[in-house]
Amino acid sequence: MSWLLLAFLSALFYSLSTIFQKKLMNNEDSDPIAFTIIFQFTVTLMLILVFILEGISFPNISHIWPNLLINGVLIALGSLSMFKALKYAEASEYTILSTSSTFINLIVATLFLHETLTLYKIIGTLLIAFSIVLVTNKQKLNLSQLHKGHLYSLLSALGFGAAFSNESYIVGQIGVLQNLIIGFFLPGLIILLIKPRSLRYATKLLTKKSLLKIVIFSILYLLGAITIFAAYTNGGDAGKIYGISNSSVIVTVILAAIFLGEKDKPFRKILATLTAFVGVMLLR
Repeated sequence: MSWLLLAFLSALFYSLSTIFQKKLMNNEDSDPIAFTIIFQFTVTLMLILVFILEGISFPNISHIWPNLLINGVLIALGSLSMFKALKYAEASEYTILSTSSTFINLIVATLFLHETLTLYKIIGTLLIAFSIVLVTNKQKLNLSQLHKGHLYSLLSALGFGAAFSNESYIVGQIGVLQNLIIGFFLPGLIILLIKPRSLRYATKLLTKKSLLKIVIFSILYLLGAITIFAAYTNGGDAGKIYGISNSSVIVTVILAAIFLGEKDKPFRKILATLTAFVGVMLLR
């Protein structure tokens, strides 16, 4: 399967997972930190099952442990911010704002993976920046109009954007699934060590109804992660793949309007979505 198709599949899976996230975080009793820990460990258990069934061996990680540790911190930051963002912001707003992670990934990939910075990449990232201004401002550029949901979205973008280039290097060293099992477990462990008391909220999330949604969300997100890194191992570069994956913007905005009733500011959202979409297309 071509890296381009894998990148678009990752966009679809991530978009669907965002809709499930928003439905779960709409509950006033839901705790973003507890949810993050449960999510990270749920995916880890899924991957352990795959390892057992497929007979996959655990890799030697002695030569890349600094990258793994950095990755754990970055994903912990991105995950916590992501769930907090979806607690306070609309799914479509989060998705459009999260495209700013393309800037971070582009810079890191250029500096550390030695990927070429082209004119198309620069124009694409500028268009994505314009879409961010559209979705966060009603009249003019004024940072006072940002609310905490927007700020958490941008912080999430910082963590995930930097993490992707770092993980791309790790994948090249030990493999996709081998990277993911560590990449999901370690952030969950870091968050648990920082916020152990958050587990007291876990029982509210482990009801039969919520648990089913968590499992579905985890599967969708895991499929998104597998396909995006498979795209990298199939010949794409990190800057292009991550940008194309953010075409989930247009899918999420449509799905959020259908399933979550997020229909306010339609013209602004449509224009921002199309602008971001053109931007990521220039990165292909």
